[in-house]
Amino acid sequence: ATSPSLQPTPSATSSSTPSPLPPSATPTPAGTLPVWGSFAAPRETPVTPIPPPLEGIQLPDEVQVLLLLGADRIQPFVGRTDSMQLIFYHPRLGNASVLSIPPDLMVYIPGYTMQRLNIAYSLKDIRSVSQAIAYNFGLLPDDWALVNMDTFVDYVDEMGGIELTLLETLPDSCSGYRGGQTVRLTGDETLCYMRLRDGMNEPQRAARQQQVLRGLFLQMVQNGNLLKLPEFFVGGYRNKPLA
Repeated sequence: ATSPSLQPTPSATSSSTPSPLPPSATPTPAGTLPVWGSFAAPRETPVTPIPPPLEGIQLPDEVQVLLLLGADRIQPFVGRTDSMQLIFYHPRLGNASVLSIPPDLMVYIPGYTMQRLNIAYSLKDIRSVSQAIAYNFGLLPDDWALVNMDTFVDYVDEMGGIELTLLETLPDSCSGYRGGQTVRLTGDETLCYMRLRDGMNEPQRAARQQQVLRGLFLQMVQNGNLLKLPEFFVGGYRNKPLA
């Protein structure tokens, strides 16, 4: 998939040498329209100013972008996507980096209005999320995966659990393990560890989610687990996003 054109429209003021208007650096007041390019205009009155679309981000040609979403419901329900990561990977070199996106981030969802990013999927489908990523982050995911809570728990259990050095203490309702301990978590315990959030401390939760992703990846590529991946991939789904 290629990123939509974000070129601004020409100025309406007559001039002997027409030139395009650059996107304004000032957020657009509620009720007025910025330069939309190929993005859909809001259908609801925004409760906070809509910023112009972000553009100009360039990635190397071979780098792919995977959007990984974790839903807060069991399948087949979706609800909010309270875990959101952009995984940048180079298939030939085998390199990858993970960028966690705060799910509560207030963004413009094209065709809707300003709202928290974690509701974008429930509004329509993956197209709402991919367009929101393109508008607010300046890039369009090449691929995506959505994982429901029960699917994630089953996957971790099928892998035999995951061994982690805990970044913080788990509540008694999860397991009561203390921060700093190295333990093997079950699927339910891992899910609890990833979902915990103390107030609005989203960076700490994102750090734990990235730790789990790295641990699962390392475990997946060891002991022949890659050959068993089709058996582990139960529920959930993935597909190309529609721009």
